[in-house]
Amino acid sequence: RDDTASVGWGSLEGEAHAKKWLCIAAKWRLPVLMAGPPGVGKSSLARASAGLLSGSDVPFLAPHPSGGTAGLLGGWRKGQPVMGAWAMADRGVLFLDEFPEWPRPARESLRHIMDTGVLDLHRADGCARWKSSAWILAAMNLCVCGQNPPFCMCSSFERKQYQKRLSGPLLERFPVQLEIGHAPPSSCERSWRECQQWVQRARPPGPATWTQAASKLGEHIVQGGMTSKRLQRHR
Repeated sequence: RDDTASVGWGSLEGEAHAKKWLCIAAKWRLPVLMAGPPGVGKSSLARASAGLLSGSDVPFLAPHPSGGTAGLLGGWRKGQPVMGAWAMADRGVLFLDEFPEWPRPARESLRHIMDTGVLDLHRADGCARWKSSAWILAAMNLCVCGQNPPFCMCSSFERKQYQKRLSGPLLERFPVQLEIGHAPPSSCERSWRECQQWVQRARPPGPATWTQAASKLGEHIVQGGMTSKRLQRHR
């Protein structure tokens, strides 16, 4: 791991809301999609978040989009299976920066492994199976140029087309979606050490006790999820 993951986000100012949800996502390994202009700290937050996970040597992999599907999921070389970044990030973090810039086959291939945690690769030379519990973090700009108004020169059509590179079924697999760089400066309610301890603490056995506010929020999330056509087909 790098120094950012070891130190945490104590030196990263603001983004209290994002930090809180990254803690929640780390606890249950929920995939996270962060959106915002360049230079607001998306990559730094992702690297620091690796330090929330238990273990002294948590892997953090940030493959480049040019690696394509083979670099992400794996392939064959000289007749032997070669695992990709997803499998190598097992029990750690897989960070996919510039997410819309990844080739569409690579992005869409994530849908199956995010549901199952298993990848079966079949080739004429043979087959291979990899399993991984990698925590997937992705980041994206909001348009091609990456700038916010008044500096953005993209038309509304161009911005919509750029954002539509991520299909609905793929976005549904990111239950935590955060907008970075727009919230007013604020400090995280908990220290880095407190966040780390909470994430790494074993989940208590048996049913959890929910407050009334948490129960209402849970009902709201479930009701919102029922608008998903994919979920409706499996009700």
